[in-house]
Amino acid sequence: VYDAFKDLRDFADLIEAQDTTGIFTIGGGVPRNWAQQVGPYLDLRSLRTGGGNNFKPYKYAIRICPDPAHFGHLSGCTYSESVSWGKFVAAEDGGRWVEVLTDATIAWPLITQAVCQRLARDFPPARQRFAQSEVDVADYRQVRQKRRVLERECHVATLGRNADPAA
Repeated sequence: VYDAFKDLRDFADLIEAQDTTGIFTIGGGVPRNWAQQVGPYLDLRSLRTGGGNNFKPYKYAIRICPDPAHFGHLSGCTYSESVSWGKFVAAEDGGRWVEVLTDATIAWPLITQAVCQRLARDFPPARQRFAQSEVDVADYRQVRQKRRVLERECHVATLGRNADPAA
């Protein structure tokens, strides 16, 4: 049985334990509201129980949603508006957030591919492990097959499980 209040309490406990927080949401409505409701919840819980409020506003945020606020979508609540509610750190105080006004089916594969490429470039231990595994394999065909499998896995993770790896 799904318990929305238990889910919120568990999420609030997780958020309270962090020094810095950030969110990544695709779409408006429920994904945005669910992640952002933790701030007012912790404020209210603090007021009603007399306990301390350890909520630190989100410092980082990315939202991919094709709907601009001026059409009334997102309940008119952009990230800059959320600053006024204390849900986000203001930009002048170091907060960094962006709202990408596009369809997620366009932006998500591009973002995922960029992250895969940066991880491969910026984390030498991962490159070294792969290079070492190539040396350990005597048969060149096995090395090529292993590389193809890794590329295919990254491609599938980028485009989704139903993607054609040959594309």
